[in-house]
Amino acid sequence: MYLLALAATLPLCMGPAQLPSPLHNFGSRPGVAGAVIAGSAVTGTFGTPAFPQLRRRPTTTAITTVSITLLGAGRLPGGTGGMVVRVLGGMLVGGTGVGLVVPDLNLLLSELAPDGRHGRVLSGLVTAVFLGQFLSPLALQHLVRGTGLAVAFTWTRGAPAAGAVRPWPVSPPA
Repeated sequence: MYLLALAATLPLCMGPAQLPSPLHNFGSRPGVAGAVIAGSAVTGTFGTPAFPQLRRRPTTTAITTVSITLLGAGRLPGGTGGMVVRVLGGMLVGGTGVGLVVPDLNLLLSELAPDGRHGRVLSGLVTAVFLGQFLSPLALQHLVRGTGLAVAFTWTRGAPAAGAVRPWPVSPPA
């Protein structure tokens, strides 16, 4: 799950670092990039309160799959949208995915952690997220230079989607 968190964070951080360039190319003013990125954060705050309701219905695997898929799908219009509205739509979808995946991974790890080890297990998740944020510009700059921004956005949506199919247990070990 730590690798999934790291893989999800790498493309997540690509938006704020790389979006201003295509948005400028689409003819938008500098403030638009800030508004698009802020919009993504706002939709994350909508996804998080919805999590308890979702948790009651589908399986945890389904929640993880949907949230990671939303996060990944939100990356696609970043480089290929051709219009500010499409990029904004993608970022809003991705933000909703983030708002669901954060509590999902926290809860899953809490359920799997042995008694007395919750803090240590959850600190590993936080470490993976911050490591993903740190590595994102370092790792993705080579991808952007080698493939171009549009292709890089498309490829980075696959990283979280690949981890959406969870092979690990969904209930605490006996």
